[in-house]
Formats: sequence, structure tokens, C-alpha cells
Amino acid sequence: MKVLLMVPSLRKTGVTEVIKSLIVENAKQENGVTFYLMALRQVRPSDADMFTRLLGKKLILLDGDQYISLSKILKVRKIIQKLNPDVVHFHGFNAEIYLPFVRSNRHHWVSTAHNLGAEDFVSTYGRIPGSIMATVQKILYHHLDAVVGVSRTVSAHYRGCCREVITIYNGVPSQENTNPAKEHHASPVGVYAGNLDQRKNIKFLLEAARHVGKDFPFTLVVLGDNPQDPTCVQKLKEQYGSKNILFQGRVNNVGKYLSKADFFISASKSEGLPMAVLEAMKFNLDLILSNIPQHRELRIADDQDIYFFGLKEVSSLEKVLSSYLRQWQPGHVSNNQRIFLQHFTAQKMYISYVGLYKKLIDG
Repeated sequence: MKVLLMVPSLRKTGVTEVIKSLIVENAKQENGVTFYLMALRQVRPSDADMFTRLLGKKLILLDGDQYISLSKILKVRKIIQKLNPDVVHFHGFNAEIYLPFVRSNRHHWVSTAHNLGAEDFVSTYGRIPGSIMATVQKILYHHLDAVVGVSRTVSAHYRGCCREVITIYNGVPSQENTNPAKEHHASPVGVYAGNLDQRKNIKFLLEAARHVGKDFPFTLVVLGDNPQDPTCVQKLKEQYGSKNILFQGRVNNVGKYLSKADFFISASKSEGLPMAVLEAMKFNLDLILSNIPQHRELRIADDQDIYFFGLKEVSSLEKVLSSYLRQWQPGHVSNNQRIFLQHFTAQKMYISYVGLYKKLIDG
């Protein structure tokens, strides 16, 4: 079975982490699946190194900064004809827009929906472009064989756009030593990891952290940047940086920070199923999360160490964060890793995708 994965680029994001996990898990299994990966936009060599090691000549990189052009459409059509994959699997809107130009009945066509369309596109690209993108995406989905939602919330959003919409939770690898001997901090250490943009609601989070930090000793390590604004980290550092709010920018070793932390925090307005939070669960961190449906899906057991706050007022996060810090005890052991191992591993995700591919091929 040949599967061609198509992504906009190899820039490290939740999407590329899903792709990496599929490829890594496939190398451990004997399911007869051969993955090819096509990145539609030129990437930095450092972004491609890992995938080159994993795939060798099965990695296809298209030159140029544009996501789509006439020459790229012709090139992609030629590549698909030559590879003749059983399944073409899109990840991301800028890959999905190739569908009308390359689709044929010789292959099966699948896309994984990593977001909620207009809700995410508008906050990233603006009202008019974002609304147009969301409309185009739903039209494209009518011409797919299957759409995969990364959470029940996402699947419900797209139900009716395609004859088959299923849910496959995102997963992250579980084989690392994620239970190292934790340092016993005198005060708790929290981590935020992700883009520093409007959808992730980073200023809301930082406002609350700055205010609560006046009354409770804790450290918040902020990891990430904003692809749309190269000066974002510096501007946020100047506005919110202090001895307890530390900005590290974009890093490749998030696990290093998670392994030394006590809790993970996110004030995101919208998600698919957040990979950064799953990573935090893997490292057995307590979770302080905005009360959105996608975050609520991560509560599988009533006794999980997850604390939710509303997004209408910063005071809601301040209240929850203050309560958490007040009751925090050194040496506390969360139960979130147990839930992660039961529901959100890369192995479970991989098995579900292979099952979908086989179902489509078997007709």
C-alpha cells in the first residue's frame, strides 16, 4: 500500500509532528504501508533533515516560496501519476487546494482537518480572506473520500461536508523516558509552548500571569514565536518579560522544558487537538486550559489534574491560576500521563489511520 502525504511545508508545527509520528510508527510495524511525503513549499535545511533521515528518497521537496502555482500544479500531477499511490492524504489547507487540479478516480483522497475552518482562518488571515478559505475548504471536502477530524469537535464541524467523516485523535510518541526524577522546585514552574498569536490568545495568558505573579512565586517559560511577525517575541519580552516570565523563542527541544516543569498552560481560543498539550500529558504535567470543547475532550477521567478557565475575562484565568498555585505541593504527581497512554499515543493514531486506508482500498 502506497500513501502519499502532502503538507504545505516541513516547518515544525503540530501538523508536521503528526506526520513524523505516522512515519516513525510505520517503521516499527509490518502493515505493508509505504509512506511518501511531499512538501509544497521550500524549507530550511534544518526542517528537512529529520524527514530526510526517516524517508530518504521518499521525501519530495518542491522549490519556491509559493504554496501553489501553475508549474507546481503540473509538477504535482506528474509526481502523482508516476508514484501511483493508493491514497493521497492531505494535511493543511494549502495542500488541500491542489485537489481540483490533481484528483482522479485512480486514487483515494483523504484530508485530516486540524482546525475549525473559519474560526481559525479568520483569526490568522483576517475576516474576508479567512471566510473565503473556510468556504473553499468545505467545497473541497465534498470531493474527498474521507475527512479525518483530530477531535470530536472538529469532526462535528465538518460532518455533512464529506460522505465519511471520522475522528482520529492526534497522538505523540510514548517511548521516551518521560518520568525522570523531577527536580523539587521551591515554587512551581509552568510552560506555554506554541505560536504567539491571536488565536492562541497569548496576551490574555501573559496579562494573567503577570498579575498573579505579584502575589504568588512561580515561573512561566514561554516557548514559541509568530510566523506572521518576526518581531513578536521581542515585543512581548519588552512588555511582559520579568524574573518570573521567561521567553525562550522557538526551540526544537520542547521536551527538555516539559521534563523540568510542573504544569502546562494554554489560553487558546480554538484548537484541533493540541499537540503541545498532549506532549505535556506525556510528561505527566498538570494542565491549566481554556474552557473550549477541544480542551474539554482531553478530560477522560473525573479525577484528572486539569483546571479549566473561561475566556471572557482575564480574571477567570487569574482566579484558577491563583487557586492552583495556592494548593501546589512540591513532589505532587499528576495522573495525566496514565490518560495519555490509554488514549493519545502515536501508536493508537497510526493504527487508526492504517485501518482507514485499508477500508478505503478494500472498498
